[in-house]
Amino acid sequence: GTGWQIVSYVPDYMVTDSIQDFAKTIGLSWVIAALLLLIILSLLLRTMLKDLPTIVNHVRQMEQGNLVSKMNINRKDEIGEIAQSIEQMGKLLNVQVQEMDFQAKFDSLTSLPNRSSVQRQLSIWIEEMRNTNHMIAVTFLDLDHFKQINDSKGYSYGDALLIQVAERVQHLLPEDSYFGRFGGDEFIVLLHSKKENFPLLRTTLTNVHHAFSKAFYLNKQAVFVTPSMGVSLYPTDADACEQLFVNADTALYKAKEAGR
Repeated sequence: GTGWQIVSYVPDYMVTDSIQDFAKTIGLSWVIAALLLLIILSLLLRTMLKDLPTIVNHVRQMEQGNLVSKMNINRKDEIGEIAQSIEQMGKLLNVQVQEMDFQAKFDSLTSLPNRSSVQRQLSIWIEEMRNTNHMIAVTFLDLDHFKQINDSKGYSYGDALLIQVAERVQHLLPEDSYFGRFGGDEFIVLLHSKKENFPLLRTTLTNVHHAFSKAFYLNKQAVFVTPSMGVSLYPTDADACEQLFVNADTALYKAKEAGR
C-alpha cells in the first residue's frame, strides 16, 4: 500500500465499435441462417408440391367426366397418398356412374333396353326414315296368363321365365332390330325394312310367335306359355312415337280378346 491508484482511460469508440462489430457479426449470422433455412424449406416445398399441378389437373378432368385417368405419381409420402386416394375415388365414382347409366337405360332383370331406351331408338328411326321407302314395325308382346304363373309359382319362378323368354326371342331377331322390355311381362320389338321387304318382317314376327310352341324349362319342369302380339306400322298407322305405341297396345289387347 503506497496509496497510489492507476487509472487507464480508453476512448468510447474503441468499446462501442467492438460491441457494434460483434452485434453485426451476430446479426449477419442470423440473416445467413434464416436465408439458408428459407432456401432449404423452398427446396423441400418444391419437391413436395411439384406434383400438385398434376393433381389439380386430374381433378379438373374428373369434373369433366374423365374419372379413370391415371396421374402416374409414384410417391410414398403424403402427396402420393393423396394422389392414390383421388384415383381410387375416381374409379369408385366411375363404377357408380356406369351402374346409374345402366339402370337408366336397361331393364335390371333381363338386361334388355327399357321403355325410355326403346322410345329413344324409335324416335331416331322415325327421323332417319322419314320421307324414305322404309317402314317400321312396332310390336308389343306379352305372355298370356302370366299373373297366374306368378301367383301359383312365385315371383322368382316368373322372373326366371321372363329371362328365358327374352333370350329366346332375341336369338330370333335380326341384328338391326331393337328388342326391349317395358315392364312386367310386356316386351317390345322394333323392326325396320324397305316397304317391298315387308314380308320379311312378317316372317320374323311369325317365327317369334311360333317359338313359344316349345317348352320353357324352369326347375327342370316343362312350362308352356303363349304370347299375344300387337303390331303398329310406321308410317301406315301413325308417324309419331307415342301414337305407334298406343296403336300397338290396342292391337295387343284385340289379339288377347281374339284368343291369339
